[in-house]
Amino acid sequence: MREIGQLPNSRSASIFSDFLLTKGMKSEPRQNSDQTISIWLIDETRLAEARQWLAEYEQKPDNPGFAAATRQAKTLRDTESKLDREYAKRVVDAGSVYDSGRLLKRKPVVTILIAISIGVSLWTNFGKKTDLVINYINFTTPRYDDNNGWVVDSLDGALGYEPWRLVAPMFLHMNFMHLLFNMSWVANLGGMIEREKGSKLLLMVVLITHIASAFTEYFWDVYGLDKQVILFGGFSGAVYGLIGFVWMYSETFKGSYIRLSGQNLQLALIWMVLCFTGLLGPVANGAHAGGLVAGMLLGMLIGLRDERRC
Repeated sequence: MREIGQLPNSRSASIFSDFLLTKGMKSEPRQNSDQTISIWLIDETRLAEARQWLAEYEQKPDNPGFAAATRQAKTLRDTESKLDREYAKRVVDAGSVYDSGRLLKRKPVVTILIAISIGVSLWTNFGKKTDLVINYINFTTPRYDDNNGWVVDSLDGALGYEPWRLVAPMFLHMNFMHLLFNMSWVANLGGMIEREKGSKLLLMVVLITHIASAFTEYFWDVYGLDKQVILFGGFSGAVYGLIGFVWMYSETFKGSYIRLSGQNLQLALIWMVLCFTGLLGPVANGAHAGGLVAGMLLGMLIGLRDERRC
């Protein structure tokens, strides 16, 4: 903050401060011991421009353009105050997603996704009932290979007579911590997206990023590391999709209330890298990568669209 100059009284200082605001410059009038008013500019990078306007104001204080700025400045302040109040309403603790028993009404998609994930995980005993997983849940179905016998790598069901297999794997979790970790992200990020952008958009992001992550994992396994063994489950691909979406949406649409803290983003990316090292055991790395990229692309597209609308 730097001082621009001084004006003889509070009325003239108020008019000039209002005029600066209409030019995109915030200032702070301060009374001196001799009753003059110092004008302090908050953004020092525009100091020369502000001083030039002050010199013009001192020469022609009765110029109608300066007096007319008062009404415009009031409108700008009222708009800023309204935006601040709206922002305060939207900034809530992640734990409040669960409060007051109103989650279903406020966040229907988040509620349903969490409920189905818990139900499927318990129904399959966290994946231990492999017959249920292979027959009803798994992304792929069995086929017979002359060299390897029965292998689980066919897309005949998912792309044909059992289309639910395209989405069913995201509801299956292999242990309680796996379920808890993923659902906390769904409640936090999913709840934020649903609150700000609506249930339809959240559902679209979840489905697209999950399906992208499932196909990435399929090709990763069949043609990459594991070959012909496709058994995976969990919301992680869609979770990384939500992370990628929020990350890129907030980068491309500057007016967004949907944001991911730098710390959470770093933790998510570090966790993803650790999974790739193999230190954490068998992990669907292809699903993580595919979901993240799909979410980033969606976030960029929708963010650019919303930026153009503003």
